[in-house]
Amino acid sequence: MQTIEETQKEDFVPRFYQSQMKDVCIAKNTIVYLPTGAGKTHIALMAIRELGRRGHLEKPLSQGGKRTFFIVNTVALAKQQAEMIGRNVVFKTSVYTSDRDVDTWKQDRWLEEFAKYQIIVCTCQILLDVLKHGYLAMSHINLLVFDECHHGVGDHPMHGIMEQYLRARKEDRPRVIGLSGMLLYKELKMKEQVAQELERLENTFDSTIATVGSYDAYTEVCRFSTDPKEGLLSFHVVQSSDVMRNLQGQINDFINKVALFDLPKLLNQNKSLMRDMPKPKKMITKYFKELIYQFEDLGLFGGAIALLGLIVQFELDKRESDHTMLRLLYRSCITFCENLRHQLENVMQGLEIKKKLTLFSSIKARQLIAQLEGFYKEGRSRKTKTLIFVQRRFSAKVVYHLLKIYFSETENAETILPDFMVGCNGTMPESIEQILSAKKDRRVLERFKKNETNVIVTTNVLEEGIDLQMCNSVIKFDYPETFASYEQSKGRARMKDSTYTVMLDSDKREKFLKKYLLYKEIEEELRRVGRFDLVCQPDSN
Repeated sequence: MQTIEETQKEDFVPRFYQSQMKDVCIAKNTIVYLPTGAGKTHIALMAIRELGRRGHLEKPLSQGGKRTFFIVNTVALAKQQAEMIGRNVVFKTSVYTSDRDVDTWKQDRWLEEFAKYQIIVCTCQILLDVLKHGYLAMSHINLLVFDECHHGVGDHPMHGIMEQYLRARKEDRPRVIGLSGMLLYKELKMKEQVAQELERLENTFDSTIATVGSYDAYTEVCRFSTDPKEGLLSFHVVQSSDVMRNLQGQINDFINKVALFDLPKLLNQNKSLMRDMPKPKKMITKYFKELIYQFEDLGLFGGAIALLGLIVQFELDKRESDHTMLRLLYRSCITFCENLRHQLENVMQGLEIKKKLTLFSSIKARQLIAQLEGFYKEGRSRKTKTLIFVQRRFSAKVVYHLLKIYFSETENAETILPDFMVGCNGTMPESIEQILSAKKDRRVLERFKKNETNVIVTTNVLEEGIDLQMCNSVIKFDYPETFASYEQSKGRARMKDSTYTVMLDSDKREKFLKKYLLYKEIEEELRRVGRFDLVCQPDSN
């Protein structure tokens, strides 16, 4: 557990609209709706301070004391917000996330924590479990802050927390503050659905949506929020070459052979463990289908990089296997991949590496490289910080290596400094993979903030919440298929004169533009939400 000790408080002068919004939050349960960069978290921070001054946080729970909970959706956000809160309040703050074994803690341990700390920052499932086990009652909480509260629909833990809230007596319920820069997470087919979804969100959090209430305040918000210059970068997908089709045929044939491979039941002594693990043959098939995708998306050169990654993966799987037949299957996969790499080397032989990359990469990959070269022209390199969003975890790694290879062979070797970040996709909760991945992700962000790198290739793990205020260029390598993805990725372009570029197959241009027009209509509907809610009466809660 990481404890945030207060050493020196940061000077923070609230903007006028932030003070107004804080007053609304103190008066009644409120969902604060402001665009990315407008300082929603600072509004919650001011409310935490003001409610904390009423004396409840200083008392033990046994003497009528209460605790404040700041609830987030991811481990990375929890640690970021805990550090920010800890720097700005006089109360002791602690953070609880899935990289700790908190699900084994009993009531005595939790009560020890609540005795030491007054402000608790945690991922939402942790608080839900604490409430369900009866380790803490709603009457012991003075304030619930839900960061990125638009996630709280369906069976999401935020929704579960609010169900516990609604079961409590009204006089025992804490104040609720939701924070959101987009309000909508569910994909809509028409703008007329907006009002219904917002009403559902308000009902879930027993709150009223509020945003700035005057033109002057809205103008002030716009000074601090995100509004990048948007553009489309179209490319035309050409027909696959004979070499590509031949490779794809070989891979599909091998997938069929894997399906026929006789693999006895594995590890009978570990049935409970294996129940949650993917089946080996299904996983191998998934890997090879992913390889086909990489060839189609990035070309032969990118496919060769993906092949190398696959060989490493199969080697790791083989070493971890304690079954002879399974090791034999992985060995066959490695041999097949090495054979494919040998074929690719023969096709690309006799060329320097940069020439290979240029000739044997897809038009999409070459367009990305050209776009980056334009961004990082002489005189702009130190000022440009780019996030490249891809849909797939494997794509993030392959695109990163492709960029690293290309720019290490050019005069831009010291100008474009790429990195990648994919978050964690562990098969079991609180796995060692999650812990190591979280640490690696923090190092990636630190290098980016220190200007040791200036390009991050990432999945949607960076689309929401993480504070990267220095970013001024966002490229969607795979076009946004939902409003949430569009709005969140665009919100990462935080600096003045930022750009937001969507890469798009020209055959899909018309389809995407229809979606884009809907996204703009939804944005316009959301701009009308809660504008006049600032003038409101306190509720009885």
